[in-house]
Amino acid sequence: MHSTIMSFTATLRTNALVERLETSPSGREVTKVIVNSNGKREEITADVFVLSCGAINSAALLLRSRNDHHPRGLANSSDVVDRHYMGHVNSVQMALTECPNSTIFQKTLSINDGADSCTESGVSGTRIGYKIQKRPEVNQAVFRKVHFYNGLAWIWQT
Repeated sequence: MHSTIMSFTATLRTNALVERLETSPSGREVTKVIVNSNGKREEITADVFVLSCGAINSAALLLRSRNDHHPRGLANSSDVVDRHYMGHVNSVQMALTECPNSTIFQKTLSINDGADSCTESGVSGTRIGYKIQKRPEVNQAVFRKVHFYNGLAWIWQT
């Protein structure tokens, strides 16, 4: 391995909340992290910082780190940080047959987070799901059963 990687050290802090990131006077680099550790405020400096707070908290930290150079928060000149948080169409499908199926490893349950998109229908989600999904008619979860199709009854939650 490269000697720089082998000599790299990191410090993991527990019971600490990063209040904000401070930048250089030019606003082009993070130079300091303001931390609240057990009620005590500390300023930590380093050559490299890793922002790894998860999707929600990373966005919140960038927004809390506003300054004169970044009035909307760090890395947010477009003003879209935290506005489009993981907009996925989720679906669950379960297949029930009228008669026993001898197939080994039959797929009887499918859970989709909507990350795959079905371009021919314009709907995000499973490629088969767009044919049987529809928007709920009421503002609550409703289970619906679709007629048997190729020997399978499709049940899903909208």
